[in-house]
Amino acid sequence: MSIQAVFFDIDGTYFDHTTNKVLPESIEAVKALKENGYKVVLCSGRALSMARKVPVFDGIKWDGFIGGGGNFVYDEDFHCIWENAFTKEQLAQVFTIAKALDLVIYATGEDNFITRELTTKEQALLDIFHLHTPHVHEWHGEAVHMMSLLGGKDYDYSPFDHIENTLLQPSCDEIMDLVIANGNKAKGISRLLQHFGIPQGNYMAFGDNLNDKEMLQEAEIGVAMGNCTPELKAYANYVCAPSNEPGIYEALKHFHLI
Repeated sequence: MSIQAVFFDIDGTYFDHTTNKVLPESIEAVKALKENGYKVVLCSGRALSMARKVPVFDGIKWDGFIGGGGNFVYDEDFHCIWENAFTKEQLAQVFTIAKALDLVIYATGEDNFITRELTTKEQALLDIFHLHTPHVHEWHGEAVHMMSLLGGKDYDYSPFDHIENTLLQPSCDEIMDLVIANGNKAKGISRLLQHFGIPQGNYMAFGDNLNDKEMLQEAEIGVAMGNCTPELKAYANYVCAPSNEPGIYEALKHFHLI
């Protein structure tokens, strides 16, 4: 194998939401990877500020972070080395449509905010992902790195379909992310591999949702978690145990990386 780096999705992969923690075996596995000379990176739909709301940085010196579904790439010191940001025109369209629909947006940037007060159901969604309720205000033209639409599982998001170069991408059953259409986790990984001087494709990746499919497809070994969206398994080389079991540790042992 020519693997030189390993990338981990956060929610439902490295961070388990049934136990609300990172398994000790997963931390041990990442430390062992580093000792064996592999680069280790978190690769999430979360923006960096949202990722810091859960304890995924505790005890690990990561070699990089990829956020916003691949649209923001950071080095080991959390300096942004590449970004694929929304234009002001795109943002204006999104917030105008959402306001007309009374659909709340969780917007992440230098200042995280939500566009109106949350209902009890919407607040419960944030609680699942351990996100504090940010400031409440409308968009005032500031840069936004990521937008999560909190309409729920059966909401009709089709009014957003016509916004040029954007894509609706479910981050879980209940939350819909709106992302740049030409961005995904695999493209963010490609940028970071260039930064590392590692040949393209020489990596292993772990994920659980369809926003992980490109990074699993392009990996030398793509691993789907046992708790993954069933459709993701078609893009993986291997399925490990779910995130509340030591599946990451066992998979890395299976492929002799640790």
